[in-house]
Amino acid sequence: MSLLRAAKDKGVQLLADPRIVQLLQSEAAVNLLSSLAQLPDKLEEIGSGQGERLAKNLGLVTREQFAALEQRLARLEERLAEKSGQDAT
Repeated sequence: MSLLRAAKDKGVQLLADPRIVQLLQSEAAVNLLSSLAQLPDKLEEIGSGQGERLAKNLGLVTREQFAALEQRLARLEERLAEKSGQDAT
């Protein structure tokens, strides 16, 4: 049985319980569930910001900076190849 199928079955089982249905009708519970659903995105924002600061403090480059450097290097290599081709003629 897959994990997704097990989660669905457990959800159906919980929704059959009248206490769970009553809890879900509570505005506070709905707000809590909504906040929990947004939590991974908020944690990712916090983590990425701290990661960038740490990289800066340690003198490291971030993934974005590394990608930009790779692109710049590729352009410079192309220009060098063009210049070498012009010099050969």
